[in-house]
Amino acid sequence: AAGHERDVLPQCKGERTVKLPDRLVMPAMVNAHAHLDLTLIGPMGFTGSFLDWLRNVVERRPGTPEQIAHAVRQGLKMSAQAGVGTIGDIAGTVAAVAARLDAAAESDGLATPGGVSFLECFGIGRRQLSGYLELVSRLGSVPRRRRDDGAGAVHLGIEPHAPYSAGLSLYNAAGRLAAERDLRLCTHLAESPEELEFVHDASGPFAELLRDLGKWDDLIRPTGMHPVEWLEPELRRGGWLAAHCNYVDE
Repeated sequence: AAGHERDVLPQCKGERTVKLPDRLVMPAMVNAHAHLDLTLIGPMGFTGSFLDWLRNVVERRPGTPEQIAHAVRQGLKMSAQAGVGTIGDIAGTVAAVAARLDAAAESDGLATPGGVSFLECFGIGRRQLSGYLELVSRLGSVPRRRRDDGAGAVHLGIEPHAPYSAGLSLYNAAGRLAAERDLRLCTHLAESPEELEFVHDASGPFAELLRDLGKWDDLIRPTGMHPVEWLEPELRRGGWLAAHCNYVDE
């Protein structure tokens, strides 16, 4: 109950009174975009190169299911301590989803933040079909121990990674799959100038990275568009949570 002391205290039976005049009671905060499985990497410096930073993250991310579970649990604990009650988490692996669901199932719905666990998927150019098939396969191996009720509810979602790592057909297929299975949708969008250059001209650091990784092919072409314009047909279908959006105009 909330209100004046004279109204609230009569409703309390045998409770103690704690005076906190310098505190603020507020609803739990929402972290709309987290990477819980990267918690143990900790803060990293930025040298000015987004790709160098990205490579550093990839190199340092946990690899075993045990390490991933530990990172997810630690991230949830730190979030709860900071007053976060709902998290949209990007899960790089099924192990990260499982760890999140396990934590929710073991809690009373109050201590562990609820929200969504978005399973990541990749596939650009000729790799879009294989990326989609891999996503479907990984969804099939997600544990069925879901908690979908109460304050600690955790829902399942999917996340085509970004316009420089997922093609439009993969976005479309992911959107349709989400609608069929009642899954949430998320993507990184307009995060960096390099992303804008890649989508518009099919050039720049991300193009070089795809070539270095052996993932470049002739279906990856310039669009002449901003990433938001390029993805607009899918975004207009609704239901998307777009993360970052650092480089957008009116």
